[in-house]
Amino acid sequence: MVNNLTLQFGDRISVTTPTAAALLGVFVSMTGETLTWIAIGPTTGAPTVLITNLEGATIEKLT
Repeated sequence: MVNNLTLQFGDRISVTTPTAAALLGVFVSMTGETLTWIAIGPTTGAPTVLITNLEGATIEKLT
């Protein structure tokens, strides 16, 4: 679970999960343990909408 993180639609984020390297993206929404975001990192090719289970994930808000 992600604690003490305040995100608003459009915030730039970095997401790392236990099964993937860090990806850069844009925050869309978070409901419970589910993050919806648009990955725009160099490894995704085209922008991709991802729905990620937050169990074991690390989310960093980028400035």
